[in-house]
Amino acid sequence: MLALWNDNGVTEEGKKIILIFTICLVYTCGIIGHGLFVILFSKNSDRDNKKISKILLWITSILFIPGLIIMTLIVLIFLDRSYKCLLAWFPVKNNPFIIEVNNYKSKNININKKQ
Repeated sequence: MLALWNDNGVTEEGKKIILIFTICLVYTCGIIGHGLFVILFSKNSDRDNKKISKILLWITSILFIPGLIIMTLIVLIFLDRSYKCLLAWFPVKNNPFIIEVNNYKSKNININKKQ
């Protein structure tokens, strides 16, 4: 099993896995969102009578691909600064991706100590 984390933070393999997973997630959500948008506008029975709906549909279709690229770059820039796993973005007490030193100090456990 590949280790995403070690004592120094995120490993190199972990960085690659996180980047690939995030890019796939961004593209999947973008494709689903764009598909829902197209379906909602194309199911309109009065669409043939409304030119605005057709124009809006074409504009969003043309802007879809550059928008995904820009969104991916934003996510990659954010990840490049922090390299946190997606699950680690939601800090809960029992999150296995976050080791909070404060939780272990009360139990007298040294997490940096090698056994």
